[in-house]
Amino acid sequence: MAHLIGEPVRSVMLISWADGGSWPAGALAEAAGVTAQTASAHLAKLLDGGLLTAQRQGRHRYYRLAGPHVVNALESLAGVRVIGV
Repeated sequence: MAHLIGEPVRSVMLISWADGGSWPAGALAEAAGVTAQTASAHLAKLLDGGLLTAQRQGRHRYYRLAGPHVVNALESLAGVRVIGV
């Protein structure tokens, strides 16, 4: 779980969902500053890890956090401060 969240591109994507909405892959790619192909690879890993769900609407697939437990984990990790590093 920490490996999925700790990767910089994926962490930017996860933070994008803080508003509770759902995002298409293209918007997440833009937010993270990566190509659509790179975003798709990261989204697949987050889906496989159980952090996201996806719903198809027409031609697009919209991603959202899998539940409040993911938000709680992100908030907890954001509050951790590394001392002495």
